[in-house]
Formats: sequence, C-alpha cells, structure tokens
Amino acid sequence: MRTFLIASLHLILIAKAAAQATNSLSFQLTIPAGDYKNTYPKTGTGLLFSTLHLVKNSPFFSVGGEAGIIQVSSSDKRYEGLYHNKYDVYNISASNYIFTISAKLRVNLHTFNNSIKIFADFGLGINLFLSYAAISNTNTASNEVVTALFGGTQLYDIVTGNNSLQIDSSSLHNSWALRTGMGLGTEIPFGKRKQLAILFKCSYLYGSRVKYFSHPTIDGVTINMEPKESNTSMLLAETGIRFKIHSKK
Repeated sequence: MRTFLIASLHLILIAKAAAQATNSLSFQLTIPAGDYKNTYPKTGTGLLFSTLHLVKNSPFFSVGGEAGIIQVSSSDKRYEGLYHNKYDVYNISASNYIFTISAKLRVNLHTFNNSIKIFADFGLGINLFLSYAAISNTNTASNEVVTALFGGTQLYDIVTGNNSLQIDSSSLHNSWALRTGMGLGTEIPFGKRKQLAILFKCSYLYGSRVKYFSHPTIDGVTINMEPKESNTSMLLAETGIRFKIHSKK
C-alpha cells in the first residue's frame, strides 16, 4: 500500500508539471542485462511519458520525471469445459508487466546550430513488477473477474522455492525494485516553429534484486508462473516525440 501511495503521488506531480513543461511520449524497448539476462532473458516493449522543466537561469540543466509501462510476457487461451462445477467457455490469460516511475535530471551537452541537441539523462526511481492472471466467463454479461492477492493462494511456493506457482483463480502479485542509471540521447526538431522533435535515446539502468514471476503458461484452467529472483538491470532503447503543452494562466 505504501508503494502504491508513493507511486500515485509521483504520477500526480508528473501530470501537474506536464502542463507547464517540455514533454515526450516514447516507444521503449528493454533488454535484460547481467543477472537479469541470465535468469529471464525476455525483451519487453511499452510506452514511456516524460516531462522536464528547464532550471531557471541555467540553459544546461532540466529536472522532471517519467512514468511508463512495459509488457514483458503474456499468454492467453480459451477453454471450454468444467470450472468450479460449471460448464462454460472461459477466457484465461496471464501477463507480466513492469511499471516505471523515476525522477530525472537532464544535462544538455551540445546544440548544433540552435537545432539538434545532444543530452545526458540521469534517473532515480522504482520498477514495479506486476504479474496478473485472470479467468473470465465469456458467456456472462458482466464478464466477472475475481481478483485476489497471491497471499490468498499459494504464496508459500515463493518461500520454499518450488519450480512453479499454480493459480486456480484470478490473482495479482507485485513487488518493486530500485532503478537508477543514465542515458545518452538526441533531439531533432522539425516544423516551422521547431516545437516538435524526434527523440532517440539509449540508457543503462541498474535494478536492485527482487522476487518476480516469469514464463506464464496455461494448461486447461491452471495458470503456471515460475518464481524468479535476481538483480533487474536492463538496457533501454527509446524513440518518440518531444512536444510542449501550453496552458493559460
């Protein structure tokens, strides 16, 4: 709950600042590195929103934050048969996500002819690893999905180190890791007023050690996820659009 409240507050501050700052929306690609690569070598994709304020009286520094979502893996199937003594058609799905929230400092290294910029970004924040599994009745108008914490099913599998966690009802599990690192990027302005720019950036992000779930598979109405534990460092490549939102005071 404390992690959720901190994340929510950070998102509110990012949204409030976005109306008065330079913003960007990027497609991001993550590649596991180090221990994380050896444990779960799965590439993830997602979106990243960033907002930055230029520091007063300094054209070289900007401060702000970013928030994003990465889908690491997913599996879904349709099942027709008995479940809890009820014959029906069911949608069964399981997904692993990483939600990212980070404070950011940007250093503008060089600007070519008042146009193309080269910069370095430094960030400190958290990665929230979230695994979600759901079994839904496709023939029910409300399409109800029962959600429960893993603590109500088989959390002991993580503690004892069993090979897999079997879920017989919809479940949600989350854990968080420290995230910090730096990246180098460039902005290429376009348009008459140069208010828009194409953004390219590559980063290395250190991730602290954390327990998470991987390799979701579905067998009938049973969802299997493998418990893992490792450092969570990664390489991050992103490309997107930088823009400004002008607000009236």
